[in-house]
Amino acid sequence: MLSKRKWLPVLALLLIVCMLFGCTGKTPEQGTPSGGNQQGGSTSGEPAPDAVPTTFHGVSGGGSEAVKSAKDSLVFRINAEIATLDPHKTSGTGNERFVQYQFYESLFRIENFEGSPVSEVNNALCESCEYLDDAKTVLQVHVRKGVKFHCGEDLTADDVVFSLERAKSSGYCDVVTNFLDHVEKVDDFTVNIYLTQAYGAILRVLGTGQLSIVCQKHCEERGDDFGRNPCGTGPYVFDEWVAGDHVSFHAFKDYWRGEAAITYGKFVVITDNSASLIAMENGEVDITQTLSGADLPLIEANPDLQLKLSDTACAGGRCILFNTEDPSGVFSDVRMRKAVAYAIDRQAIIDLAYDGIGEPALITMIETMPEYPTDWEGIPYDPEKAKELVVEAGYPNGVTVKIPTIDSSIYSKATIALQDQLAEVGINLDIELIERAAWNQKILTEKDYGITYWAIVLDYDDTDAALYKFSSKNSSNYWNLKNAELDELLDKGRALETGPERTAIYRRALEIIDNEEVAVVHVQNPPRNVAHNAKLMCVVASPEQKYYFYNWYWAN
Repeated sequence: MLSKRKWLPVLALLLIVCMLFGCTGKTPEQGTPSGGNQQGGSTSGEPAPDAVPTTFHGVSGGGSEAVKSAKDSLVFRINAEIATLDPHKTSGTGNERFVQYQFYESLFRIENFEGSPVSEVNNALCESCEYLDDAKTVLQVHVRKGVKFHCGEDLTADDVVFSLERAKSSGYCDVVTNFLDHVEKVDDFTVNIYLTQAYGAILRVLGTGQLSIVCQKHCEERGDDFGRNPCGTGPYVFDEWVAGDHVSFHAFKDYWRGEAAITYGKFVVITDNSASLIAMENGEVDITQTLSGADLPLIEANPDLQLKLSDTACAGGRCILFNTEDPSGVFSDVRMRKAVAYAIDRQAIIDLAYDGIGEPALITMIETMPEYPTDWEGIPYDPEKAKELVVEAGYPNGVTVKIPTIDSSIYSKATIALQDQLAEVGINLDIELIERAAWNQKILTEKDYGITYWAIVLDYDDTDAALYKFSSKNSSNYWNLKNAELDELLDKGRALETGPERTAIYRRALEIIDNEEVAVVHVQNPPRNVAHNAKLMCVVASPEQKYYFYNWYWAN
């Protein structure tokens, strides 16, 4: 396993370089809601409950002064085709988000900076905001003036109202819009956001890609074709999308923060990690993420490349997902779901599929969350118990089930390892490899499966973002899980600030999800990794996969 400790000297040197060249320079301005304190944020990275986060006015390259990029283009590798460029019709994060972040902005921006393991929430299209009531259910947002969309239209309150209401009604964004009751225009640059209840993570939520602000006029004119003709306020303007090959774009000259240092960008689709590494070595690709563990030492040995690992696990681990209303009836039986949990040797899967990179996972939560239970005991590895449950469920001679899997080594290698382990207890997996867009449709939209392997991907680092997915009120409940006690707990938890009561509520919710209902079996918590050309400056491995070309530039 590649140790992060050996990278500390390298990271320290990189931090010094970034400081010299402007990567971490910021010119903060602090705003305070009515009755708030004078702090723009807290040491944990989460804004104080009654405060507006620090506004980051850094120009391209991440500093307070403009930088000159020695090269005007950048190629970023993604490992699968994307489905749409419409932020309000994207269920997950991943590849769609990488591309969409370049074109769109939200009211706030979630960013990672060198030396900080916790992401920051900073103002973007929101100039300032304040609560209008003590219950914190009405948030007034003052929209930034002088911002233009790529089509030439000016950003106004109408676009904000349209975008948030469109996201709420789309059916794809429930996990980030369940808190939203409605949005009202106050004047041309002011909106009131009415919440269904107080929500501790609201500013982080309003910074998610799914709540990006789009141009109302352009969106309505394009209709269903908007997903292939995006229009936002971001630093880059869409040029071309060649399915299965690339998405290209260029810098927006009228971008409100100033034109990007890197003029031309392209995302290229390379599904194979080894081919991606070769493309990097040949200079055909400048940056890639989600490499296999076997590739990391090769990058480490190449002086022309740099490897970055996130300080914390990615916001959502890799896991086995079950449909609790499995059409075949196999995994609608909780005994079969528990059998899988007992049958899994997590470390063996990590060693075989991920070259030993990452930690075994037992729980639907990551360590950066304050409610994380350090004394958690999940379902242990016990194949004999698994065999007993399979027989008890009515399969004395075993059973064969299909497992639809994304055609990527990240998922296929782990599925093969699962296949070997589950066969030992009488559960035979028939692996069905399908490309990602088709998998998204089958699993996330149609929920047509019994068992699959994926990851719980979070839009923002908060326990509610991880656990509310399991509420029966959430259309993104891929598990079709229905548990009245769990629904009540999740509704209570999301209204509370961090503290003992919230911690206790979420511990009980975890017991239901992971140990009683067993809607999911966690396997691995991996750190995010990103490899790039050594001359590309200011790149940080983001646990939440927030990558902005605008923050980078080329050194000589």
